[in-house]
Amino acid sequence: RMQMKFLADQGYTTLTMRELLVRAASSTLPQKPVAITFDDGWRSQYEVALPILLHYHMTATFYIYTDVIGSPLFMTIDQLRALTSVHMEIGGHTKHHSKLSKISPYRYKEELEDSKKTLEKNLPVQVVDFAYPYGMYNEKVIKALKKYGYLSGRTSKKGIINDFKDPFDIKVLY
Repeated sequence: RMQMKFLADQGYTTLTMRELLVRAASSTLPQKPVAITFDDGWRSQYEVALPILLHYHMTATFYIYTDVIGSPLFMTIDQLRALTSVHMEIGGHTKHHSKLSKISPYRYKEELEDSKKTLEKNLPVQVVDFAYPYGMYNEKVIKALKKYGYLSGRTSKKGIINDFKDPFDIKVLY
């Protein structure tokens, strides 16, 4: 709550990751843009974070790994649908939260394409933004992301994005 209040008080404009990248490419970013992201799809993100975001009229991107949807600690499909109905973005985060740079490329289809299709089949969204589980990726992973229709990859590297030159190397500020 304090972090979102700070952003609001300081005049930041929240954008989904998709909006941020599109607006950066067209040089139409607001003066103080920020993308808020959440990984995994924890139920607490829906029950705790979402009301705070809505209170401050903010948006965010939720990167979901699909194998746990509906299990006790994770969001349900209905909760994910509710996120999309209030302008939250759903991004990909694999099927099993796998360390993509450590698995066989033969598993990329299941982890990247099948999880994307699960989200797109059950939600009114196109999933094009991705967060690397554990921040682990390499050139093979990026090539596979592109093959399956993703347009960006958020890392776990610390930093503030300035140039957006490589949409598959998006840094974060924790």
